[in-house]
Amino acid sequence: MLSPNAVGSIDAIEYLSGTSTEVRSEGSGPPLILLHGLQSDLTIWDGVCEHLRSVERIRLNFPGRGKSARGSDTWHSLEYFYSIGRFAELLHSLVQKLDRRVSIAGWSMGAMVALEYVKRYGTDDIRSLVLCSGLSKVAGVANIFQSMNDEGLLMEISERSEKAGLKGSTDPLAVLNCWKSMLHFDCREVLYKIDIPTLIVHGTEDLDCPFSDAMLVSQRIPCSELVALDGCGHLILSERPGAVGLAISEGMKRLG
Repeated sequence: MLSPNAVGSIDAIEYLSGTSTEVRSEGSGPPLILLHGLQSDLTIWDGVCEHLRSVERIRLNFPGRGKSARGSDTWHSLEYFYSIGRFAELLHSLVQKLDRRVSIAGWSMGAMVALEYVKRYGTDDIRSLVLCSGLSKVAGVANIFQSMNDEGLLMEISERSEKAGLKGSTDPLAVLNCWKSMLHFDCREVLYKIDIPTLIVHGTEDLDCPFSDAMLVSQRIPCSELVALDGCGHLILSERPGAVGLAISEGMKRLG
């Protein structure tokens, strides 16, 4: 179980799979774990959380964000430390600590982590999934960075962070290595095997991860429902927090 001081605290540090990880828990009700994206941290969900009711909202910062561990502190392999697989391990450790069936909502990279979790650990401990602007790799890699070398990628990372208002929230080396991991991610085989209710929330004008990918994911997951946010881009959590919160709240009620 999570320690009591984790509830309602923005500074609680848990040791998940041997790594210090910042965790925030707020509210009461069925537990909902919220996973952030590539260049953001747990605060990206702030606006949505204001519209989520009757659930325990549990957020964590993946390594390289907030007060969570940095790879250079204790690890030699940054590529592993900042990988989708490693993040899925941390998520599994959190689920085990909670010792309850949970729902998981991931935005962008967070959706990839949720799918990697299912691929590795199955769905026995999960009630439902929510995939927001997910990078599914069902139709090629997401349209985010184009450079082929670290120097060019770090420049693109800085420019994108500034443009999206995310500058300073994430260690650039964490983003760099996460992106390299994302390039090798492929969830196509696991989609057909997902046997729990799944809600897909996606902007129709998403240029980073096209809406056509969301449609493909919806077609391949048997118990899924697609909610299209008309005119919305990739940053749905900040562009339409009320609509996302409502979709998740209503979807969890309908889907169980």
